[in-house]
Amino acid sequence: MKDAAIESLPNPPTAAPAEALGARVGHGMAWIVAVTVANKLLTSLAQIVLGWQLDPSDFSVFAVATAFAGLIIVCRDAGMRELVIQRGQDNYDKLAGPTYWLAFWYNMLMASIIAAVAFPLAAYLNKPSFAYVIIVIGMAAPIGTLGSMLQSKMRIDLEFARGSKIAFWSNSLRQLSSIGFALGGLGAMALAIPAVIAAAAETIIYGRSDKKRIWKLPAERDKWPKLLGDSRWLMFGSLANFSIDWAPFMVLLPLGLLSADQNGLFYFGYSITAQVGVMLGVSVVMVLMPALTRLNDDPIRQGQAVLRSLRTLMLIASIASLGLAACMPALEGLLWHGKWAAVVPATIALGVFFSWRITFGLTSALLMAQGRFKLYAWLTLFEGVGLTLSCCLAALVKPDATTVSLGAGLWLFVSRAGICMWVTKQLGLPRRKLAVAMCSSWIIAIIAGAAGWSADHFLNLRGSLPQHIPFGSDTIKLAIVDLLRLSIAGGVTSLLFLVLARVFLHEALLDVVNVAPVRLRRIMAVVCGVRLEPESTSTPPAQP
Repeated sequence: MKDAAIESLPNPPTAAPAEALGARVGHGMAWIVAVTVANKLLTSLAQIVLGWQLDPSDFSVFAVATAFAGLIIVCRDAGMRELVIQRGQDNYDKLAGPTYWLAFWYNMLMASIIAAVAFPLAAYLNKPSFAYVIIVIGMAAPIGTLGSMLQSKMRIDLEFARGSKIAFWSNSLRQLSSIGFALGGLGAMALAIPAVIAAAAETIIYGRSDKKRIWKLPAERDKWPKLLGDSRWLMFGSLANFSIDWAPFMVLLPLGLLSADQNGLFYFGYSITAQVGVMLGVSVVMVLMPALTRLNDDPIRQGQAVLRSLRTLMLIASIASLGLAACMPALEGLLWHGKWAAVVPATIALGVFFSWRITFGLTSALLMAQGRFKLYAWLTLFEGVGLTLSCCLAALVKPDATTVSLGAGLWLFVSRAGICMWVTKQLGLPRRKLAVAMCSSWIIAIIAGAAGWSADHFLNLRGSLPQHIPFGSDTIKLAIVDLLRLSIAGGVTSLLFLVLARVFLHEALLDVVNVAPVRLRRIMAVVCGVRLEPESTSTPPAQP
């Protein structure tokens, strides 16, 4: 059932034929994956430098500040972005002005509240630097309002490639500036200031391309009460969405369940693991929500699109998350030389389960596309509260980052599997097919990741090989060994996953190949061992 607030809204146009819509979504997903990989490489570079320059306490301050700022400003843009998309292309022109100005002044109000409570919160936490960090984080929302609202127009028009390019350059600016600020000794501020820089960059880029100049359109304040009423569940959903990623950091330290260092270790491990899952999850909403909105009058096609997207995304997320878990011991030794050794078990615990996080983007896109904002909000809140409670219970069992990470991962698995099954029930998808789409890639990735980790662990090259290398300092010898360990763990994991996927996941592999850019499709087909249909070399798949 749709929410009453949107029952009277006109249905978005569904004239796009299956081939055209599927092609655009497939092309969009290819760009999303490519940009996600590029962003991960850049974010990893920043993480390496930040790991050397900052301490667990710095990451703890940033995590808690972001959590409190997010709690206040969580309903960013007052839900106007998603509301504009849900109302469709035909209604954009008359909503562009009032939704932009409502979002801007809402964000300004929230930023002002953050500034007002910053110093009292800092005094309560006994962390003076916290106040300045949270104020800077709060500034990002009003500065980025224009870019955020114009992004919704790009999503309505299914211009995924262009949006992905802008996101890449914005993230590049953010990560490179964080490196510079960290090298400059700014501590936790090195993580906060780049958020403002990235928001300003997106506003400038999107603003220059906006022919309507929505900031010059009338605010039409008489429409604001109705718009706020229509978006109330979207705003509540944003609050709930925030709790999934940030509520544990806001609770664990202030309640004394984790020390500042353990909270920082938990955040550092989470930020490493989440790079692929969260970025892909957000991107899935960006691509699939407008696409699924166009399929509201065709539940059969909508169900097929959901099933195929789930199968493809779980394959990508599973090997990415489990591959990282298998390689993390060698990576930590190579990049940080033991400084962050305590975070390795936490990263592995999260990596085993974090591929399930990507399904949140899919179910969110489906619920919002169908206008089921109220259900989306309550389900998301249930997941966020459950995650926070799971982390707190784990901390009571043992107050360290690894135990909390394990608690978070177990909740992700249980909640995501159950909600995926329940949300898609009305689409008429066979339960068995849905379970296979969710679990097959994950189970195979666990087997492959366990094999890769075991190969590295039981060979124990770091303990036996360095003394046999006849050249270089001890640091160089250890770096050589860690590179070899990384090659072994990553190679075993990747090769075994590919072999098992070719046997058991042939259809999913073919889907991944078909959404790849045309220039890479043949190469990926050879690597994955799948045979393209004659038309697949030039025509993207018919379903998203």
